[in-house]
Amino acid sequence: MHIFNLKKGFALRRITFSTAHRLILLTLLITGLFIAVMVAVTSQMDQSLPAEEPLGRHYERLIRPAVAALNQAEINRVLASMAEDDNILRAAVFSASGERIAQQGVTTLLPQLIREEPLRTSFFVPVKEDDQVLGYLHWVREPNKAK
Repeated sequence: MHIFNLKKGFALRRITFSTAHRLILLTLLITGLFIAVMVAVTSQMDQSLPAEEPLGRHYERLIRPAVAALNQAEINRVLASMAEDDNILRAAVFSASGERIAQQGVTTLLPQLIREEPLRTSFFVPVKEDDQVLGYLHWVREPNKAK
């Protein structure tokens, strides 16, 4: 139904209750779908693994035989390859009791490294063989500055 208001010089369209009702339902439907998609995406994010875990598993797999045999040269070789990565500042291996076995990369103390650049992250991955912890792999990583 159209009503023309000749006094004001333009046409007004009367919105009936059924049209308004349809608009409200459509808005609620779109909002509900948006919320459902956001819940699905958020739950998938909670279930996904951290980005560093595959890297940690990769290096742990490489260094495990050397740590098990306490092969200092091989441990240093793997740590040096980690430290060659553009974003890894320092890599180290610690014994199960916490003593440092080897370290490659910058020698600055960890608190100072983090203080200099608060976005740097530190990771520890247990080095295991047959469910027994042989030691720990540790590395400090620069923030990703790629745009």
